[in-house]
Amino acid sequence: RWLTKAILDIRQGDAESGLKALREHDLLRTGENDEALKERMVGDWMKNPVNYRRKLMIAGTRAEVSELNGLARASRRSRGELMGEDVLLDVRPRDSEATMKKAFAVGDRIVFGLKDRHLGIGGEGVQNGCYGTIEKMQKRLVGRSAVLTVRLDDGRRMVFDTGMKMKLAPKHERQKGKLIEFARYNFIDHAYAITVHKSQGQTVENCFVLASDRMTDREWGYVALSRSKGATALYATESQMDTLAENLSRSRMKGTSLDYEVIDKKALRGADASLDVDVMIGQSRGGLRGVSRQDRSVVEQEREI
Repeated sequence: RWLTKAILDIRQGDAESGLKALREHDLLRTGENDEALKERMVGDWMKNPVNYRRKLMIAGTRAEVSELNGLARASRRSRGELMGEDVLLDVRPRDSEATMKKAFAVGDRIVFGLKDRHLGIGGEGVQNGCYGTIEKMQKRLVGRSAVLTVRLDDGRRMVFDTGMKMKLAPKHERQKGKLIEFARYNFIDHAYAITVHKSQGQTVENCFVLASDRMTDREWGYVALSRSKGATALYATESQMDTLAENLSRSRMKGTSLDYEVIDKKALRGADASLDVDVMIGQSRGGLRGVSRQDRSVVEQEREI
């Protein structure tokens, strides 16, 4: 497919060819400034007929992701797709982050940010990076917390409390005399847009990628643009267009295993099973050190700002 070749051209440093192919298929889109560009990107994402579970916006920084998520929620709210009033919750999108206030509503798409093998009334458990849709919210009378019912994308229904609660301690703790323990799970965030780092391993139908002055380079572009098996659109401001090809051709590889992200052969091949992706990936790895022996090799360093 032409898109697979365009992405691998960028991966190998020939960004001019890759961007030319995107432009010819109307998938290199511009905006006068940052604000106009983000609004266009969210508008295109909203108009795309694919189910929300199968399309994703990707950006370089958490600040950009937060802004895109806010625009997406506003658009969905104006369409009547979010039900009831917004409920402010104290959440921690990542285990390493401090608690922050964010608004959620029934219908919101969320992503789980921390693995918990026992989460849920039935102890079903979730993995870091699981996605789902809020089906029901029961706000707590005290504090910014609620009991959420979430339908996971794998079909399971998860019920959990984002506030502090008491639960029976595990058996080994009860044997030590500890009968109850306090726990909560509030590691959730909106899931309309995510960072390039968070997108590692993801494969969706359509992707909408926001270029960033500080984050755009060859490895960043390859990872961000290779997340879809359908169409991928790249968005840049008019001022960024002057240096976009140069930036996407620049490599920051240092040869350590910490610098790399995934090469997903299944995602690259997409609908065209005839492509010899193994050979193409092998060519794209030329000169790289520290490449994993597995089918996936890391090329994206976490650079979330």
